[in-house]
Amino acid sequence: MNEDIDECVTRLLNYAYDHNVGFALTGDVEPDQPSAAYPSRRFIIVNTQWRDHQQLPYTIAHEIGHVINGDPDVAYFHPARNSIEGEANRFAVRLLHSLFEVEDPQRFMENFHIPGYMSDYVHEIYAK
Repeated sequence: MNEDIDECVTRLLNYAYDHNVGFALTGDVEPDQPSAAYPSRRFIIVNTQWRDHQQLPYTIAHEIGHVINGDPDVAYFHPARNSIEGEANRFAVRLLHSLFEVEDPQRFMENFHIPGYMSDYVHEIYAK
């Protein structure tokens, strides 16, 4: 990936702003405290101290997904394949893929620390 994590975060927050999604960044929480979305308020809170710093872009894209998808309040970042969490994860993959040029699906997953269970979906996106 040519861009560092901070540049990725900036691009994602610009995307949020452009889509009327407010946000707050906080570093005053524990590294295992997940980020959260408040879709009815069109607002996300991002834990900048998340234990896997490389995963911040995926996390932010996931929370934006909750807002764009109109999910119920409060939605916390959670790695899952099913339900609204799975939909937010798929949104995150699509958004990251559309914003950042990464040459192959494996490198894409490595760069953003996308969980392995999302591999089939990532490869599906790359096949399109």
